[in-house]
Amino acid sequence: MTVVRITTHKTNSGINEHWTAVSKELLNTEFAKELANFPEFGYGTSMTNVRMDPTGMLYHADFYRQLSCD
Repeated sequence: MTVVRITTHKTNSGINEHWTAVSKELLNTEFAKELANFPEFGYGTSMTNVRMDPTGMLYHADFYRQLSCD
């Protein structure tokens, strides 16, 4: 399974997404890909609030990536 990414907010300077996956490992792998794909914006990239949903079947996280340093 892959990470489902839903954009919750986007501006010229940044993007917020809600991520969902079946494991923390998948979330961490997706986050590592983001850091590798956009190394110049790594300082503005974060994954926070990693948590299991009440069903115990999915993990959720909040993701942010800076789109510009201006």
